[in-house]
Amino acid sequence: MNSAMRNGLIKFAKFSDLLSDLGRVNHGVRRTISVLENAFPTMTWGDPDRKTGPVYLTFDDGPDPENTVPILEVLEKHGIQGCFFLLGDRIPAAPEVVDRILSGGHRIGYHGMTHKTWWFQSPTRLGIETDPMLLSKMMDNPFEDVRTQPLLLRPPFGRFDLTLLERARQLGAHVVMYRLVIGDWIEDQDADRISGKLLLNTRPGDIVVLHDGGSNGHLLADALERVIPLWKMKGYTFGDINQLEGVAA
Repeated sequence: MNSAMRNGLIKFAKFSDLLSDLGRVNHGVRRTISVLENAFPTMTWGDPDRKTGPVYLTFDDGPDPENTVPILEVLEKHGIQGCFFLLGDRIPAAPEVVDRILSGGHRIGYHGMTHKTWWFQSPTRLGIETDPMLLSKMMDNPFEDVRTQPLLLRPPFGRFDLTLLERARQLGAHVVMYRLVIGDWIEDQDADRISGKLLLNTRPGDIVVLHDGGSNGHLLADALERVIPLWKMKGYTFGDINQLEGVAA
């Protein structure tokens, strides 16, 4: 094998390694296509300004007694307002965490009673999953707080249909989706991998969804502490979801 062929193989190997690394970094990353946003304009997907608009950080599947508070501490350190989409069956075990979210000026929304899909459900089942007022029968209900109005809904797995939109109308609620999901719940990741995916893929105007109640929720505070200064170096700003049309109380 001559030197030119050898050098070519070395370059190819390095390129293959680079592609492999990029594949691992971006594993689980999905962006919402603009066609979907345009087809369902009554839902909130992100900021209308895709060039200089702020980034909105949102968190699903909490409250988590161990993971959520460290995330709040990072957000508060950097002056960022988040929005936390809570599961009804997890709230009774962590009411003090919900209090901490609200007292910090963050917003809460509802992610369902159990995290079962809202897709093609009977009206009775969909009613149970989407109505946080049912929690009032079990506990002091944080969704009775005026700071939670109007009610924000986010369907589990991002799955929605026209029945959900009608249900949201009945509740006087607003459905908040997202433009970027990074697969932060996928196993075999560390804080570096998660922060790298956030840095590579976040764009101005994005609503980003993360998972404080997911299997890697314990990594998020560290990942955010790493990536937020880098986002700021890129000139990104961070928005309060209450600023978006249809969301403000």
